Amino acid sequence: MKLTSLSCSLSVVAVLSMSTVVQTARPSREPDVPYVPTTEVAVKAMLKLADVKKTDIVYDLGCGDGRIVIAAAKDYGARGVGIDINPVRISEAKENARKAGVTDLVRFEERDLFEADIHEATVVTLFLLPNINLKLRPKLLQKLADELGMAITVCHYPPGTSKWNKVEGLTWKGQPLLNYETVVNLIGATKTKSGLQVKAVLDTNEYETGVKVTKSQMEELRVRRHKTHPDWNYTLEPRA
Repeated sequence: MKLTSLSCSLSVVAVLSMSTVVQTARPSREPDVPYVPTTEVAVKAMLKLADVKKTDIVYDLGCGDGRIVIAAAKDYGARGVGIDINPVRISEAKENARKAGVTDLVRFEERDLFEADIHEATVVTLFLLPNINLKLRPKLLQKLADELGMAITVCHYPPGTSKWNKVEGLTWKGQPLLNYETVVNLIGATKTKSGLQVKAVLDTNEYETGVKVTKSQMEELRVRRHKTHPDWNYTLEPRA
């Protein structure tokens, strides 16, 4: 799996125009992000970065008007699936796919992106907000674990640095963690017994705190606490 982050109703009595449907349709809940169309430049860059091929199945979570999966189909011949909770966006996406002549390659599903089944995806694209990307991470890591048939362990290293606060006076190997640079340098100096080196950079983005994972989202994961610092670290096991 590769990841890049950046209907009309008819009745016997009346025929509802597309404009009427668009005006009256409502999502099942408030969307997680405001609708901001991905620029054409960004679409091309995301698909190029993912190295999309004709054999790929591209899923776009929060697909909006469908432009990413439509471009994947039109420019690369790939199949695509767009997921969006807003029926207005889904209607627009279906119409755009029809105009682009790729309805045989793409489909669009009106559903919550957190509940979407992405097991067949080989490429997943996201054009969302940082806090939503973070909330989606366990779902995407679980898919990767399933695909590779390998357990994936997520660790905070050095322990406690994700909760860094110099008032707490944290230390690592006797060295005070006085600032972010010290933490990054400590992580970057790590080397495993097999010679694996670590590259560390400081993420200066701001993220929403208190993001909750629902019970149904947890049930999708085959997760266990790691024996080292189980309050912070966890392992996702591949599902059979």
